[in-house]
Amino acid sequence: GLFWLLIKLSDTYTVPFDFTITIIDVPVEKWISENTNHKIRAIVSTSGFNLLKNNYLNTNKRELKISLLTVPYRKLSKNNYYISTQHFIDQFAGNLGVPEKAIHVDETDIFFELVGQLSVDLPVIVRKNISYRQQYNQYGPIVVEPEFVKVFGPASVLDTLKGIYTERIRLTDADVSFAEKVKLDINQSGVTAETQEVDVQIFIEKFTESSIEMPVIKPVNANIRFFPEKVKIFYLVAMKDFEQINENSFTIFADTTGIASKNRFLPLKLIKVPDIIQISRIEPNQVEYLIVH
Repeated sequence: GLFWLLIKLSDTYTVPFDFTITIIDVPVEKWISENTNHKIRAIVSTSGFNLLKNNYLNTNKRELKISLLTVPYRKLSKNNYYISTQHFIDQFAGNLGVPEKAIHVDETDIFFELVGQLSVDLPVIVRKNISYRQQYNQYGPIVVEPEFVKVFGPASVLDTLKGIYTERIRLTDADVSFAEKVKLDINQSGVTAETQEVDVQIFIEKFTESSIEMPVIKPVNANIRFFPEKVKIFYLVAMKDFEQINENSFTIFADTTGIASKNRFLPLKLIKVPDIIQISRIEPNQVEYLIVH
């Protein structure tokens, strides 16, 4: 029985293999308007040993990805293209573990349609979930390079997009700056981007709370007194910028438009404040007034 089996396995068999071919790496400025999967039948002549060794029934071996970056394709008309099957016979053979001459494919070409897409430059929007270590926080704006990315797709989709999001950055107890490449989250059907990732920098510094007492500015030539005449401004500042903040850094005035309505209190407004600080609060945040005749 074993001898008979060995004889049979040494015989040459001609069997069909049905392959699913998927076209990948389509140029970003185009999209395939039809299904990218194609069915093709290959006739393979090989020994029973090869069929057994390469697991004839294994369907995973019957899937081929054809990259338009490596396989040449030709144009038939405005949007119609084709690929000669001769350009990927070696992939057939490699999948099955047989020489190329053992494979015959009736179809000489695979046809597909590539349609040009519209493009628009969209801002990159960084998505983040960051918790900071005590006293630490983001310092300054997030830096993204490039700030804008060219995106390709149908007008009906592009018109709905306000920007392109990154994958979410997640940091816990952060106390050092972040600088890494982050992938873009391209989840819109039919949309592609000219780049798949961007450089993101999030600067993180140690902050402290400080305060300063400032006089409330009166309108020019106004016969008015404020109570109190000075208020205290509380703010968060990065430790490295602490010495830069002084009385010349702020200007605060009372909004006197409420006098005509005989409001008892006037709200305070900061009209000069450094970009490098975060205002916590103003105490008090409004003042009483007395018109002096």
